[in-house]
Formats: sequence, structure tokens, C-alpha cells
Amino acid sequence: SKVIPAAKTVASEACIGQTDDRIRIMGVLCLATMAEVLGQAMIPALPETLSRSLSLLEISLEGKEDFRLHDAVFSLFSALFAHLPFMLTSVHLDKVLTLSFKSASIDMDEGSIDCRKEALRLMARKVDMSSTFGAVDRNWGHAVGTGPEATREVLEIVRLAIEKHPKSATMKNIPVLSNVLFKAFDLRGTQAALGEQAVFDAPDIDEVEDMANDVAIKMIYKLNDTTFRPIFVKLLEWATGGLAKDSQGNLPRLTTFYKFLQVFFGTLQVCNSHYVNSNCFLTYTVHCYWLCQLHY
Repeated sequence: SKVIPAAKTVASEACIGQTDDRIRIMGVLCLATMAEVLGQAMIPALPETLSRSLSLLEISLEGKEDFRLHDAVFSLFSALFAHLPFMLTSVHLDKVLTLSFKSASIDMDEGSIDCRKEALRLMARKVDMSSTFGAVDRNWGHAVGTGPEATREVLEIVRLAIEKHPKSATMKNIPVLSNVLFKAFDLRGTQAALGEQAVFDAPDIDEVEDMANDVAIKMIYKLNDTTFRPIFVKLLEWATGGLAKDSQGNLPRLTTFYKFLQVFFGTLQVCNSHYVNSNCFLTYTVHCYWLCQLHY
């Protein structure tokens, strides 16, 4: 009870609201320590803490070469994700992601990059899975528009969230997770449509697709055949539906789809008893044989 008034003062205009970066940095680091020590007792000071710290993070990315304020704010959010994840709303998560994308597009030293990535890792581990995936889904286009590094980092959030949360959480969030994966799988096609204005070159696209395939396999490990089969059928329809057989427009999707199949069947060969039996394996093989006959 004695510390909360101090926390409110530090979060106010009287401290981190000042224009002196030294006061801002020390104030934000002070708030990070308070969040770690006080836990839920910190809640009364959170409204100003969150709004001002996000504003400071935005300021820290405005053409400066000194990223100490940037690092301090991400340290604060690491503490908040670790100790008060339920207090961050979708608005806060959206802002953290969009600013992290901007951070990823700036040339920074390794320490600043580690501060950002650690905060995102804690977001993936600690924040409710539906909130995390919802934020990724809403901001996917922004990540892609920012560039390959931001896109890789947001896929890493998804991968880590699947790994660290229980199977039941993955099952519950299949619709939004599938939506994110389909957006990732469509990257090759959307970039091809941009022509010379494409943000990603071929190696970048390959790397993102490899990450998306890894995320898809980790998702599949959390599902049973009954749950996964409709997703597989939907993916098959996505790769072929509404596209003329002789159209070049289907080539990027089919390329992505067959790359996924290579990983998928390779994984089943290694651990085909993990969640599918031989009849299921045969079913997927027949689906893919039908696709080959349809297009070639």
C-alpha cells in the first residue's frame, strides 16, 4: 500500500512524462521492477503505466541512434507479460506488435534486438492464446508490409505459443490459428502479385514458408485426425479452388502447398503413429494424388 502511490507518481507526467530521457529511462525501469515485485498489487498504477510507456516506445523509434529508452520499455513489457499478462487488452497487444514491427525494421545492436525478442517470447508464453493469436491475425498484414524480419518474429510468437500452451488451448483456437497459417501460406502469391513492388525476395519467402510449415506441424501434433482432416481439406481447396487449370495465378499456391506436403509426409514417415494411423495416411495420399491428376 505504501509503494502504489509511488508507482502512480513514477507513471505520471511528473516522472516518465518528462522530456528528459534519463528520467524517462530510470522511471520505466523502476516501473518494471515494481511490476516484478508487486505483481497484482501494481494494477492501480497500470492505466498510466501502459499508455505512457507505449507512447515512449513510439518516441524511441523516431530516428534516434540511442535505444536505451526502447530497451527500457521492452523490459517493462517483459515484466508485465510475465507477472500481469491478463491486464493487457487487445488494444495494448496490437500496439506492442505494431511497434515491435517498426523496431524490427530499424538497424539496432544485438542488445536492443534481444530486449524486443524477449518481450515477444514472454507474450507468446504467458498471454492467453486466443488473445495472442487474435493480435497476430489482426496485424499480419502490417508485419508483412514491414518486412521479412517482422514476419519471422510474428511467426515465432505463434510457434512458441503452440509449444508452451496445453493441447486444449490449441484445439480451442483452431479457427484463428488456421486463419494465420493460411495468410502465411498465401505470402508467395501476394508477393508475386506485387511484382517489382514486392517486399520479400525469393530466399525470404522460402524462409517464411519453412517457418509456417514448422508451425503447421507443431499444430498438427496437438490435434487428432478428426480435427485435422477438415483443415487439410480446406488447405487442398485453398490451393486449387477458383483457379483455372491453365492459370499462372495458381502456381504460387500450388508451390506452397507441395512444399507443405513434403514436410507433412516426411513427418508422418518418421512418426506416423503420433496421431494418424495407416488408413489416415492413405486418405491424405489419395487426396494429393487427386490434386496431381487435376492439375498436371
